Amino acid sequence: MIAHCLEGVAELTLAAGDPLRAARLVGAADALLEELGITMSGDDAEMYATTIEALRRQLGDRFDDVRSRGRVLPLPEAVEEATAAAGEAKRPGTAVA
Repeated sequence: MIAHCLEGVAELTLAAGDPLRAARLVGAADALLEELGITMSGDDAEMYATTIEALRRQLGDRFDDVRSRGRVLPLPEAVEEATAAAGEAKRPGTAVA
């Protein structure tokens, strides 16, 4: 599912040092899950909560604003951003922009 891929790339992006992009991707995943009426459970929900907690720590008050911008990203743009982020995260020595 695309929403789970967006969340996974958000985790990779956060680990690669780009919390702003990660928060946008989380917002895009949130919007898609909400639109489809899907709620996370089990390990997925636990990993998501950990990612959100880390993003809140790193971004502080900016987290909600950045996440909201991700929520309104058109799906093709969110997928394009996630694809670019995943490609950058795969290359050793390359920072995620």
